[in-house]
Amino acid sequence: MAFDKKQLKLVIYNTLIKYSAIEPRIYSKIAYKLVCGTIARESLWGTYLYQDSKRFTYETHGLGIGQCEMPTFDWLKGLYGKKFGFSESVYMDLITDLDLAILICRLRYFANSKPLPRDDHPLILGKYWDEVYNGNPRYGTPEEFVETYNKYVK
Repeated sequence: MAFDKKQLKLVIYNTLIKYSAIEPRIYSKIAYKLVCGTIARESLWGTYLYQDSKRFTYETHGLGIGQCEMPTFDWLKGLYGKKFGFSESVYMDLITDLDLAILICRLRYFANSKPLPRDDHPLILGKYWDEVYNGNPRYGTPEEFVETYNKYVK
């Protein structure tokens, strides 16, 4: 069962606003919609807190509402852990710490050199998600991003 639509959107918004006090570029309307869409696509709005697989391992599958994988978490922790105050966090915290999972999702885009899209149309966001966050058509397409975005975010 997914999170309530309005409540999770408020948590995402508040998390991005909170961390924008450290780095103002963390929050923007586009960033907010992109993170919402990512969480909708990756975990079906929080339905899955780890990737559902018969061969699940913590080393190879994503955790949390953003479905972050361990190497990505470790990389982002090395880049931003001290600045954003999660240097003591461990990968497993992504399952229970919404604030951390949302921040990590946003930081994955923040660490990319390609700027965020200027248009917040779901298909444009979906293409950006696919290029920067997903990267494997077996795990979703921009069109599937749009489908889950429309179901959970709109």
